[in-house]
Order: sequence, then structure tokens, then C-alpha cells
Amino acid sequence: MEGAADRCGWTAPALLEFEEPIGPVTRARKPPIVPRKIPRQARSRDTFEVICAGAARLLEEEGPSSLTTNRVAARAGIGIGSLYEYFPNKEAILVALARRLTEQDRKRVRVALEPSTPATPGERVRSVVHALIAVHGESVRLRRALLEAYLAHGFRDEDALLTSDVIEWIRTSEAAASLVGHLSPARWFVLSRGVLGAVRSAFWERPAILSDPRFEDELVSLALACLEGTTRGG
Repeated sequence: MEGAADRCGWTAPALLEFEEPIGPVTRARKPPIVPRKIPRQARSRDTFEVICAGAARLLEEEGPSSLTTNRVAARAGIGIGSLYEYFPNKEAILVALARRLTEQDRKRVRVALEPSTPATPGERVRSVVHALIAVHGESVRLRRALLEAYLAHGFRDEDALLTSDVIEWIRTSEAAASLVGHLSPARWFVLSRGVLGAVRSAFWERPAILSDPRFEDELVSLALACLEGTTRGG
């Protein structure tokens, strides 16, 4: 006689020692949290941008509790049907905004290391530290809402990968080569994660300190001490 396990293709866990499974396991499907389509034509890109801009303004002015697809559509001046062509729900809007934010952060850090920026070791270090603090200190309410949604919806690994990519780019960039290229992997890890970790911790725990010049000075001193320790044979 055909058993229930044969009929539904489900096998009971051996630990429970059921002779027959009590029924198929059903798992609730998670709602999609990515855009429904990527805009390619100019008109579609304009609509996408209007939606993102409307959502960002709403978040910054009223906080995440105010965000609904209906309110975003109203703020963007489009119909709800047009919004749903691009985003299945508000979570997808938040994740899209968070990804845009992290990409903007990456670009600003890279600009801080462009050859046209200050050339002395101390000035280069300060330029990067200043950029990191600046991106975390602007629009804190909006940034917090976006990053909380981004991390809560399973993108922690993606965030870690993007962070590693930026840090590796800094290490191998032409502008930073003479400054950090000689560091051992262990020392570079401590230096880079120490500075970035302090900035991120300040953002989550004490955002007011990001505007304190002494915080930037301390991070620059920390980085330079680490670099100088290497030149002394550390």
C-alpha cells in the first residue's frame, strides 16, 4: 500500500520516529523584496526615480512607519498601479533605496582617494576617514530606516561582501598603494575594520559623535599609529 510519504514526497524526520509522516510540510512564501522590473527606457527610468525620490522624502520627513505603497505613489504623483509595475511592496522599495545608498557611499569613499586629493599620508588618511564619517552622518533618520530594512530582509551577507570589496579596492588603489600596500593582511584587517567599525558603531549607538571633530581626529590618530607601527617594524 502506498504510504503518505510516497504520495507527497515528504519523509518524516528520523528523530521523531514516525512510521508515517503526519502530512506535508508547507512553508509560507516570503514576499519578493526586489524590483519587479529594471527600467531601461528613459520614461521608465524617470518613473522609477520619481518613486524612489518620493519614498526617500517620506521616510526622511515622517519615518518608516509612514511608508506605504499608497502614500509613496501619492507623494510621487503616480497611480498605485504604476508603482506596482516596478515594486511589489514597500519592502522592495526600501531595499532598492538601501542599495542605491550603499553604492553612493562607495563612490564617495573612492573620490576621497583620487589622485587630486591631498598627497601626504596624514592628509590621505584624513580624507578617507572624513568621507566615511560624512556618509554616515548625513540624513541619519533616512539611512537608519534603509539599513535596518536592508539587513532585516536577509541582505547582511551582501552588505558584508560590498564592504569587503570597498576595503579591498582601497588597499589596492594607486593612491593608497604607497600608504597601505606594504601592510600584512592581519594589520590591514585590524586597521580597516577598526576605523570602519568605529564609524558604524557611532552611527548606530551615538550618531551625535559623528559631528564631533574630535572623533575624526581620534580615528586619524588610530590609523596613523597603526601605519607608523608598521614602519618601525610592527
